[in-house]
Amino acid sequence: EPLADSTIPQLIKLSEIGNAIRIRRIFGSISRIIGPIFAATATSYLGVSTTLLIAFFILIAAYILCQSALKNTNINIESAKNKYNPLNILISCLKLSLEKTMLSVNLFIGVISAAVLFVLIPKFSTLVNSKQDATIIVGISDTMFGIGVLLGAFYLTKKIENYFGVYYSMLISIFTIIFSTILLTLGIIHLIFIASLLFGISLINLNISLSTFRLVLYPENIRTKLISNVIFISCIGQATGALLTLYIVNTFGLYSMLTFLTLSSILYTTYFILNSTEFKKLLSLTNDDLKNNYSYKYKNLMISKK
Repeated sequence: EPLADSTIPQLIKLSEIGNAIRIRRIFGSISRIIGPIFAATATSYLGVSTTLLIAFFILIAAYILCQSALKNTNINIESAKNKYNPLNILISCLKLSLEKTMLSVNLFIGVISAAVLFVLIPKFSTLVNSKQDATIIVGISDTMFGIGVLLGAFYLTKKIENYFGVYYSMLISIFTIIFSTILLTLGIIHLIFIASLLFGISLINLNISLSTFRLVLYPENIRTKLISNVIFISCIGQATGALLTLYIVNTFGLYSMLTFLTLSSILYTTYFILNSTEFKKLLSLTNDDLKNNYSYKYKNLMISKK
């Protein structure tokens, strides 16, 4: 059933979910900026053991806060565990034809971000002579990535979506990911920082644009499954990406990995464009359409609950 059936309540819910997604990602990116600074400062003054102990207590505090927040919601936690366990989510999501494309995009995002942020940038930093310089490179790269995410979440994504439409916003993000990967292949330190910034902007832009589709195309009950599933798939992608990258780097060398990453990015983008006819129907979809024109879009595109 079209989302437009109960316009006002749905718009309120959409706004709340959209804001929640943005806030979570903004805080996540702030932590990426603060994290390296805290780690570098704390280890310098307090030592590694004390810093790890502090981090452990912060983790416990975060867990307690999360549990407290869950108790104050109306969600039945036990029911949610059964209903949204990874296997059920995965099976139900794969039944949705449009979501198959979104899942592949999220898996791709996970693999690429893991390869670049978890493996390649630290590996590049080992090419410099000093361990201290290597640590600085990783810290700056992480910080630049966090700044990129903030820029994308606060300002750039909305501008790009309004100007180009959501579909082109996603394509721009994918091409930016490829361009950033190519920058990394040059092996120049300063370009690593620029690539990290571009990765932050493009990844958050792609994630938010995908969220826009998920929030609009499906009723609330399916939407919850999709958002949960995307987190699950992204985690699989990051784990796979990190392991695959480590294997290729250790077996064939760093530049073989970069060549593989660049070629696979280009091939994936070609596949994405050739197999995304559903997205092409939504070329003109902008944030204003999302707010003001649900009924027309749904009747025009004949998008309905599967």
